[in-house]
Amino acid sequence: NSRMPSPEKVVSRPSPYPLRDRSKKPLPFEVPVWASEKTYNTCIVDCFLSMLQCAKWQNPMFSSFVKGQSKFTKACKEFLDSQKGDMENRKEIFIGKLFKADKAGEFNLEGEEMDVILDKAKEASTISVSSHCSRCNKKRTSTKDYFYGGRTPGRSPADMMFDSIAKADRRHRCDDPTHCTGAEKVVDLSVTDETWMIPIDLSQGDLKANKISVLPHAIEIAGTMFRLTGVSLYSPGHYTCVLHDKIDWFYYDGIIQPALKRSKDIKTLVFDPICKIKIAYYLRSIE
Repeated sequence: NSRMPSPEKVVSRPSPYPLRDRSKKPLPFEVPVWASEKTYNTCIVDCFLSMLQCAKWQNPMFSSFVKGQSKFTKACKEFLDSQKGDMENRKEIFIGKLFKADKAGEFNLEGEEMDVILDKAKEASTISVSSHCSRCNKKRTSTKDYFYGGRTPGRSPADMMFDSIAKADRRHRCDDPTHCTGAEKVVDLSVTDETWMIPIDLSQGDLKANKISVLPHAIEIAGTMFRLTGVSLYSPGHYTCVLHDKIDWFYYDGIIQPALKRSKDIKTLVFDPICKIKIAYYLRSIE
């Protein structure tokens, strides 16, 4: 995700066909291009904003789910609802609300996805975890805003993702040393009105991009549906992503113009074979 070499500042210019794929068939939603006159290393933010655009395309009322008072949620909602300016203006406003400019007034967004997006999205990703012992009924309540799908032998990527949520309280046994040590706990999950995204970190699973096809298309938590909208991909020095609108798949790369490629079958999308899955983003859905 390093700054592209150039004798002068990198200035991204929109493609003559910003909403079209290589065959120039119209695509349903606009996406940002990499960098600008005062921003660079924007690929993580570009991918996330593309996911928001995809979610809005699926459901024009998606922003009604984006509730909360955190700076992150407010910036996302403003981006989704904005009717003023083009995509790059909306993107620059989003960046200005969440990141600090350097002394030259520029924004260098180089970093890890955890720092750039997930740490800011905690309120939007919080679930409540209630558990009670099946034997003594001892209760425990906690919250969780980070979901990690580790690599477990014999477990598929889909299994790992469900494990990350269902086992949100890592102690699965009652901790009462007198009566119940070892007894299983019953875990109940719930979300609030302000929970509108479930990002699941799959980066330690060492999964290539071709494994996206085996990820669950939706996750239900306490009767609330979260649908797979985007999966961020990393290849050395750069982030891209795959988007899904329930019917079509899209490969997004903000550096290459046109930035969006579309296919009915994810297996026909062409992306860098060394790309590895980073984060799977499940966004709140009406179904």
